[in-house]
Amino acid sequence: MSIDDSGITLHESEALEVGGQAVEKLPQTVKYDFFQEPIRENVRIHQGQPQKLMIGRNVVPCAVRIYERQVTGGHHTTTIWYTPYVYPYIIRVEKILRSVPDVEGAGEQIIRHSVMFVQETSALKSFRSSRRNRTYTLRMVEKAGNTTKTTDARCSWDVPGGLLEATIRETDAQGKEIRRSVSRMTNYYSFHQLQTHGTWAAPAPVEAAK
Repeated sequence: MSIDDSGITLHESEALEVGGQAVEKLPQTVKYDFFQEPIRENVRIHQGQPQKLMIGRNVVPCAVRIYERQVTGGHHTTTIWYTPYVYPYIIRVEKILRSVPDVEGAGEQIIRHSVMFVQETSALKSFRSSRRNRTYTLRMVEKAGNTTKTTDARCSWDVPGGLLEATIRETDAQGKEIRRSVSRMTNYYSFHQLQTHGTWAAPAPVEAAK
């Protein structure tokens, strides 16, 4: 991993266990900008007009950054609303993949649409509370074809990876639930523990991150 003025370079690898056998995918090196978007050559980036978003009853002024790129058979747009005042700083992300109008006159259609937004953040609570309990909740809604996947996540600014727990629901076009999954963090090792003990220390429970 490395970091410079333009972004962060990560070495990503993934391994799956299928039938008791570990299957590893080829590792890859990917560079991201500071808005968590991969840096690509064919992307047009521009600033949108500043907007105000609501988190609960609070108005949060946001800058807007827009990414546009052509992909095979379509046009992909990512819009990011961000603020320097309230963590997790990226307040909303919307991604839309549209088809390209064909020669027969059919207009563009939305192939895939997703939106992630902050529902609540302790940064908007009292100063003491926001310093002691740096948590926030996110919702992501992804629509593709006839299915909708909704993810509700509770996160912490102080936990490696950020995620404390998440519930994922997938529904069909009629709103009937197809599947549901729940994941929760039970233990984690803090950087402070590694520095203090020089090795893996006894894991702290999730509650310690509150």
